[in-house]
Amino acid sequence: MPFVNDTKDGLFYRHWPAAEPSATVLVLHGYGEHSGHYRRLAAHLCRDGAEVWAVDHVGHGLTGAAPDGLFDSVEQLADNAAAVLKHAHAANPELPVVVVGHSLGAITAMLLAARAQHRISGLVLTGAPIAGSPSVDADAPPPIMSKESSYLDELAHDPYGFVTAAAEPNLWRCLDEALAEVHACSASLSIPVLLIYGDNDAFTSPAQAESWSRTFPAAQLITMTDGYHDIVNDVEHETVANHITTFVHAAALER
Repeated sequence: MPFVNDTKDGLFYRHWPAAEPSATVLVLHGYGEHSGHYRRLAAHLCRDGAEVWAVDHVGHGLTGAAPDGLFDSVEQLADNAAAVLKHAHAANPELPVVVVGHSLGAITAMLLAARAQHRISGLVLTGAPIAGSPSVDADAPPPIMSKESSYLDELAHDPYGFVTAAAEPNLWRCLDEALAEVHACSASLSIPVLLIYGDNDAFTSPAQAESWSRTFPAAQLITMTDGYHDIVNDVEHETVANHITTFVHAAALER
């Protein structure tokens, strides 16, 4: 099994090679997911000439080092992502790199870019929870994350799945700690940035996404009508994959 072992966490990763790659894409998944949930996006990118790497965060998937869903900080996840990025770069050092992060992975991608902007040609952030901890109504139903049936079925029967509620206080504590740096560094990111949200995102409103997009020097915001938080794996996943692929091509050409 593929592991990066030059960190204390023993990171599991997946690699989808392309026949004649023109770019390297590093995918960082969200909370409660793992890298395998992005194989559909990876296949789409590979068909269009990008090789894809994806890591399981600490407490997720096949990466050990912590109980389900727990990790020390988003900075820890960013350091781990940097280790996988180093591994991917060594495999194809001539290729431009685009980092795609979803939700927790998007905040991780921001910290990674703040530390390694010189190694990254573009950044795709989907469903980034930039508003911080949501207000909790104990009587409210759970928020809708996606309406794509095959993805929901996969989550329900995932052998690496876990009950996410137990570790959510740690998740939001870590995210809130990271968000100050995320907001501070956005203006200094000179690389192209693509933001994708559903207009029904449970954690970030369209107005908040629009406001955040204006803090970047070079950002494009796409808002998916009738889309939900897990927008990469929502009903319009093919359209989202097309947007990401187009951005990857453009970022590679601008390198």
